[in-house]
Amino acid sequence: MKTIYLKNFNWLLGKWKLSNGEEVYESWIRLDDHTFEGRGYTIKDGHEQTSESIKLEQRGEDIFYVPTVAHNLGPVDFRLVNYSGKLAIFENLGHDFPQRIKYRFTQDELLFAEIENKESTKRKQYLFKKVE
Repeated sequence: MKTIYLKNFNWLLGKWKLSNGEEVYESWIRLDDHTFEGRGYTIKDGHEQTSESIKLEQRGEDIFYVPTVAHNLGPVDFRLVNYSGKLAIFENLGHDFPQRIKYRFTQDELLFAEIENKESTKRKQYLFKKVE
């Protein structure tokens, strides 16, 4: 795979809301040329509850998706293994679940996210609409 730079992920920046109307969000900002910071959160009873913090990091010629969630001991690295314009696939085959994370920017205001195991037999899919 040719070298991909973090600037190729500018389409991810902004605030995204789950398209089914639930108060579930993912938001992304650029910290610098080598790091984007994201977070997933819900709003319940008017209060924000963070479910995960995420970094997208350029490390040399590689890009890593690095989520931190409560049920893991620390951050988990998923290396970018496929990128084609508006599709990014990150993998960590040594992780329990998920082992693969996909983001696809489907059109100007939609973002499809998917997590799955390496056999693609267990998966969760999310469709977000850009709100900011």
